[in-house]
Amino acid sequence: MRRVDVKALYLYNDWYTRNALAYIPRNALDNGCNVVDYQWSGFRAMFSCKNRLAEDRNRPVSGLTKNEKRCLMHTADKLDDVPWMLDDNGYLIPETVCDTEYLEQAFEHDQAYFLKTIGGQNSSEMKYKLIDSPRKMQPDGEFLKMAEESVNRWFGCGINTLSLERKTRIIPYLNRTVKTSVPQLARVFGLERAKISEILGRKGHR
Repeated sequence: MRRVDVKALYLYNDWYTRNALAYIPRNALDNGCNVVDYQWSGFRAMFSCKNRLAEDRNRPVSGLTKNEKRCLMHTADKLDDVPWMLDDNGYLIPETVCDTEYLEQAFEHDQAYFLKTIGGQNSSEMKYKLIDSPRKMQPDGEFLKMAEESVNRWFGCGINTLSLERKTRIIPYLNRTVKTSVPQLARVFGLERAKISEILGRKGHR
């Protein structure tokens, strides 16, 4: 993962978790397709899509020859223990590859609930929260509002009343979840830059 900007987002309530999970299959709608029929959507592995495999027409990946593995799977690795299946076109069958239990459980195993969430979602809002916001540096005012929300969620108070021990706990979290900097964290939390660098385990930042 070198040279990749990865941010770990905390899904802090049920609404946020469900909308984050439902945001992914929206690529079908955004491409003008029905989410059920879209070839590249993992939705085809979920809910009632299971247990509809035409067993006589499927091929187990574990039974492929070495040449077939290289041609179809682009690997020479041993695949004897995988449960994956190929359809008659040589494509992986999603329901044999995806573990969808977590997602289905989040929607109470109700496909209609999941589809309603997908259809009623504000995709611009979720794109901002999941993609744009974590990767773009925010002005101090916007970052302060977001930091205040996180502090209140964690500790039930504001930044101005945080002890140094609590600042030491939340600053690394904010640094992992949004694009920020040592100077910005120092300004928002009222600490010296050297102290922020120490909290983040960095050297040479002043």
